[in-house]
Amino acid sequence: MAGSLRIHVDQDLDKERAHVHFEEANDSFGKDNELVVQHVGEEEVAIHMGFLKLNHLYEVKVSVPWDSCDILGKHRNLESYQPSNVPNLHCQLVSIVPEESAFILTVHLKAHKEKLQEESLWLAVPGLQRQLKITYLARVLGKNKGTPLLRNGVRGIAVDEDEESEASDWQGFESQH
Repeated sequence: MAGSLRIHVDQDLDKERAHVHFEEANDSFGKDNELVVQHVGEEEVAIHMGFLKLNHLYEVKVSVPWDSCDILGKHRNLESYQPSNVPNLHCQLVSIVPEESAFILTVHLKAHKEKLQEESLWLAVPGLQRQLKITYLARVLGKNKGTPLLRNGVRGIAVDEDEESEASDWQGFESQH
């Protein structure tokens, strides 16, 4: 027959060979879903949060090792760290809790723009005239772009309804005829 396709299936194939196998040693998905803390400079730390959803408010709780940047290794008195005078509307400090090898930093962060979002929080060290810069980085998915798998330490706490959604009470402009 011209134009036909015949497929022969060997019924005697070993079931083990017929299945796809993945090396678990190289598979980090699901096993390493942690926030990534990266040393950026002497006075800066970056926290990579993965994917977030647009117009959602998140609580982000991360353990920042004392040795993650130089200023932290030298000045471990967290009671002296204060938020800088310039507030960030989208990233607000909730708490700083010291531990032996790290400190736990908790912030509320609003995902307010699609694609790459970068929010910085500055902690001033009184008497030293130096500041620790903590930068939060996330990829933000827009409306109808899917639901992200949140990393450990990130939890959704609120959703701002989109102004253009059906939840809005705005009726629009009346046409004048």
